[in-house]
Amino acid sequence: MRTKLILIAVLLAGMVVLANWLTGRYLASIVDGHLQHLADANEQAALDYGSLRINPALGSLTLHNLAFRNEHGLLQSEKIRGSLPYADIWRALRHGGSSPEEQIRSFQLNIENLSYRSAGSNEAGRDTTGETAGSTNTSAALKIETTPLTVDFASIVYNGHLEELFTLFATNTPPRWNHRITLNFRRIDSDGTLPAEALFLSALSGYHLPQEIDRFGLQIRYLAGERSANITNFRIAAPKFSFHGVGDFSYTDNGWPDAPASFSTRYELSAVTQDLARIPLSETLGGFSMDSLSISSSVTVDDGDAVTGRHPLVLPGETSFRMSGLYWYPSEVLTDRYGMLLGMVGITDQRLPVRALSADYRNYRDTLFVDEAMLMTDPFDALLQAIVATPDDGRPDVTLGSVTFVRTSAAFNDFIDGIEGLFLIELPRRDGRLHLEFSGDPRAPDFDLELPG
Repeated sequence: MRTKLILIAVLLAGMVVLANWLTGRYLASIVDGHLQHLADANEQAALDYGSLRINPALGSLTLHNLAFRNEHGLLQSEKIRGSLPYADIWRALRHGGSSPEEQIRSFQLNIENLSYRSAGSNEAGRDTTGETAGSTNTSAALKIETTPLTVDFASIVYNGHLEELFTLFATNTPPRWNHRITLNFRRIDSDGTLPAEALFLSALSGYHLPQEIDRFGLQIRYLAGERSANITNFRIAAPKFSFHGVGDFSYTDNGWPDAPASFSTRYELSAVTQDLARIPLSETLGGFSMDSLSISSSVTVDDGDAVTGRHPLVLPGETSFRMSGLYWYPSEVLTDRYGMLLGMVGITDQRLPVRALSADYRNYRDTLFVDEAMLMTDPFDALLQAIVATPDDGRPDVTLGSVTFVRTSAAFNDFIDGIEGLFLIELPRRDGRLHLEFSGDPRAPDFDLELPG
């Protein structure tokens, strides 16, 4: 009797293993067909991989040596392991494998050794190593450039309707279903280029991220009933660089995803690096560079159209930023006109070394309130406070502003004494410190000075 039970158990186990293997082979053929269909939908795309295995009992899919090419470049991964809930697997089986993406509500992908190389034109159809980058269904051969991006490990978790995910950002109409995407990346190596359209980080247009990023995380949740999107746990961690941001965005019948009807965001950034790009200000003012930067900002916008084209640092809300090791490089216009004066103040080599620059300001109802801005340089430390009207249909106008020189060097004091003696004037002071009040156009303000007639 015991022997029979053992044999029955072994037989049942064998049947389960066999059924699992057959089901896995069947599902793998379905997945393979749909992957090739996705590649064939684009004449310039090609998809190759070494092996595909599906284990229904574990709800897992394993893909080795994936290579996907299209007109934009080459995406490769040594191993991709995916997992699906049992409910989604059996739902796909019940529907006979027809359009399985319509049956999938959630999945997780773990990707190892991911790399992406951009493409350029090459009539010979060979990459920089001499290997052909095209395939039998590629109408235009590609030239694959050097690797700009590699990721040691990536994790993607999705909940929603997979069939809508494929076209989620292809139209400006808000999605019909709920979606949640969670991304986590470890050890990213890139060229450091920061796209200007990157979320939140458009405030840093012109900068470079560190080439080595330890961790990157982001979760996006869209609620169809509320037509709102939430960004949580947006984090970047790298040597001498950190970023954390969250945001809420609401939409009307159109405008998805770039033009929300209203939104609120909060982010904090800090960077300590000597490799930040030199940032231009204007043809008149010149440009600047810095060694370190920190920004804390909270923005709330009730009318998305009203802020179109505004820089993120002047959106409605509250912002604090700190910069150190800053260098201002005056433009040729300024140095040609005022080079002698700059030398008299103590600005040598056509640049003003700034030890630190900090500002706390609020922007509400077309009015900018500069509560405190401190400029700390070798010749002087200056405190600026101002109220600036910032109408959408007109130029900014300073209604009330002041600059107080809280510390001055001996050379700067001699310069001020020379100016007062030369023009027979006495510049205004408050509590013994040089204090200037101004108003009007911020680019050429009117200072409240009593000059001799």
